Amino acid sequence: MTYNRSNPRPSRLVLAALVLPLLLLSCGDSSDPGGETCPGGVVCPEGSRCAAKQPVCIVTNCGDGTLQAGEACDDGNVLDGDGCSRDCASTEACGNGKVDASAGEVCDDGNTVNGDGCSANCRSSETCGNGFVDTASGEVCDDRNTRSGDGCSADCLSNETCGNGIVDLAAGERCDDGNTVEEDGCSANCRSSELCGNGIVDTSVGEVCDDGNTQSADGCSSDCLSLETCGNGIVDTAANEACDDGNTTAGDGCAADCRSNETCGNGVVDTAAGEVCDDGNTTAGDGCSADCQSNETCGNGIVDRAAGELCDDSNTTAGDGCAADCRSNELCGNGVVEVAAHEVCDDGNTTAGDGCSADCRSNETCGNNVVDGSVGEACDDGNTVNEQSCPYGQPSCRACDATCRHVLELTGLYCGDNVVSGVEVCDDGNSTTEDTCPYGQTSCRVCDATCTQVLTRSGPHCGDGVRNGPETCDDGNTTNEQSCSYGTSSCTTCNATCTAVLELTGPYCGDGVLSGPEVCDDGNNVSETECPYGQQRCTLCNAQCDGLISRTGAWCGDGVRNGPEACDDANANACGACDATCTVSQLAAARGSITAVPATDLRDAETFTLRDGINPPVIFEFDRNGTTQQGRVPVPYTSGLTANEVATAIREAINGTASLDITATRTNATVNLENDHQGSMGNQTLDENVANPTFRVTAMSGGFGRDCPEGTRCTQDADCDLALVCGPGGTCSPL
Repeated sequence: MTYNRSNPRPSRLVLAALVLPLLLLSCGDSSDPGGETCPGGVVCPEGSRCAAKQPVCIVTNCGDGTLQAGEACDDGNVLDGDGCSRDCASTEACGNGKVDASAGEVCDDGNTVNGDGCSANCRSSETCGNGFVDTASGEVCDDRNTRSGDGCSADCLSNETCGNGIVDLAAGERCDDGNTVEEDGCSANCRSSELCGNGIVDTSVGEVCDDGNTQSADGCSSDCLSLETCGNGIVDTAANEACDDGNTTAGDGCAADCRSNETCGNGVVDTAAGEVCDDGNTTAGDGCSADCQSNETCGNGIVDRAAGELCDDSNTTAGDGCAADCRSNELCGNGVVEVAAHEVCDDGNTTAGDGCSADCRSNETCGNNVVDGSVGEACDDGNTVNEQSCPYGQPSCRACDATCRHVLELTGLYCGDNVVSGVEVCDDGNSTTEDTCPYGQTSCRVCDATCTQVLTRSGPHCGDGVRNGPETCDDGNTTNEQSCSYGTSSCTTCNATCTAVLELTGPYCGDGVLSGPEVCDDGNNVSETECPYGQQRCTLCNAQCDGLISRTGAWCGDGVRNGPEACDDANANACGACDATCTVSQLAAARGSITAVPATDLRDAETFTLRDGINPPVIFEFDRNGTTQQGRVPVPYTSGLTANEVATAIREAINGTASLDITATRTNATVNLENDHQGSMGNQTLDENVANPTFRVTAMSGGFGRDCPEGTRCTQDADCDLALVCGPGGTCSPL
């Protein structure tokens, strides 16, 4: 079967090939001897004949290729869609009056004119909803249905877009003025007629709200230009606003609620504007001042002269410079004795020396406790007596003589003067109740701070266990200790006079010295479970130093990896991957090198010998003339070779020798050699017989492993000689 490359389905030719036999069969039985045979072998039965251009049988004139009566056409086949219908009755052209469905026609009214119920191409019946936009019928869209609100109206005359001049109610439009411009009576989205009260906020025409009506005082003004909120800059009188200055801040000429213009006398107390009252007028003396700043009461801090006040100090307390009724300023010299202001006299003036002092607080007599300098007083202690000493309790004092003309300097008795006097029971020269005795006294008697009681006290001293006074230390005794007690490795004590700290040591279990109750001491206080690494057997001391214990220990070669060991192959030999000190030795192949020289420095038949430790030694011979001694491997060279080229020849000769397990590589003039097997067997000497001293061979070295002899303990095959393996018993055994 043939397939189209771009489409895995059978091609049209293949389908035609499949259909053709069916058509041939439909024409008749090819075995009918009386029928007509068509091209391709189709035999038509009697009464039928072959079509002119199609391998099928026909029983009428249609398909014979000749236009005859009753036929509109005849193209020699009975197929539709090729310009002649299968019944030859139509040329399959729009306007012929026949509906050729195979040609895509849905109508044919005998012409190719639009707008008459059949389109000019016969593919539309020109009805809304048929999926064809019949512009000749006025259609601008056709979405195969007659529903509005889906982008094409029910009559197909509108694509339901704002600005097309058609009001598409199903699409939510309320108007359509043929454009999408605001402020022309129809909004840009065609959903509003831009009239206040339609329920749509048309910001383009200045609306800030629209509640569906044109009434004020309901949260949206009648012109839709105000939300009727205080602070929007619009005075909404219907909402009881008296002002609106664009904010809700009081004290700026419009109240925070916009209901007051904050002027005194409007009957509203505007506290933000400093008002404390507002009685609807600006007249003082009626309980509210003319500026509304005072309620005209004494004690409010405002002197309301219209209310008879002379002062107001914000309280109704007398004696503070303003009387309790605010009608007097309580000044000396006003002729009124203001007792609350501490006046004892007031003779109507502020002149001293006339029996009433200038501040009205003294009647200017000796003994009144006021020093009246204006009448010659130097002092006044409230009496007219000459005192001899200070009252008890005052060490010193000043007194006034009986005439108030001289100041007396006096002394007196007091607690703490070290003299028992007055009411004192004792006096120890201070006014302190001591808590302890002076340092060094274990006990003493003291006097309390009021000199009324004798107390027994104890005092700090060296050996009391507390560092105090001049002490550097105090360990509770007055002995010079020589060492710490048993069990304490180090300690700090104090000397006998508490003046120096002693750093001492003491015996203890684990110090390595047999002392005290110890039976043994191995330098630690641990009961070891094994000997130190490397000792197979040992005798140790237990953790309490009161008994000996016998132990065994781990060592290199016991077959268990422990202590500092990186490996343990159960032997102490220096062979294999684990050496005699139980250190891991990595398997390695032996390496060596050959330093080549230019060919001019070589002589024919000079040699060098390599050994791999497994095969017999191989002798390599430099060959310039094509002949070498039997058994030797030739290294061909010519006289013009450089040292690098000679090194290449050596490398090729070595790598070409099958009986030598050594691989050669080259770095410049140096040939690097490496044994093909890991193990110490590759550590071999190399010989050379070259006259030029620059030509050098370096012995194979660095190989490790594969060297333990038969019977040696092992952990892996790499421990044993190449001819051996690590057997089941953990020993190197023959293969």
